[in-house]
Amino acid sequence: MRQALKVPPAASLEHVPMDVEVLRVTKHTRALDRLPTFKNLRLLGSHDIRDPHFQLICAASQITHWRSNIFGVTSVHSLRNLVNLQVLELTNNTKITSLDGLEALTELQSLTLANFTTSFPLILYRPARSFAISGWRAL
Repeated sequence: MRQALKVPPAASLEHVPMDVEVLRVTKHTRALDRLPTFKNLRLLGSHDIRDPHFQLICAASQITHWRSNIFGVTSVHSLRNLVNLQVLELTNNTKITSLDGLEALTELQSLTLANFTTSFPLILYRPARSFAISGWRAL
């Protein structure tokens, strides 16, 4: 996952090579709707993501590893589209009230939730092999 942090954020996906395997994006990255077209993309890092960006990223079902600061996201329901996701790290959120969507991630092996300030029940229908929670309150 650290490899995604070493890659500079893409300003736009319009000129990214189609065979890219590792990518980093922000809320300022243009053409996020192109993510599903990068068939070799496996590792994604993202920063300062909001709801519209989150939904566009979640359309890229080929991603297997995703690390993201999701401060502006209010729902993770779209995660259910990431059927190949094996490693997920989501950080810095004050708006999410449910983890609905996680139950569909049947390939998930590692889940990290850090610095979530909202309390909500945590139920994993198929527990990840590795699970970490930091700075978060469960009901």
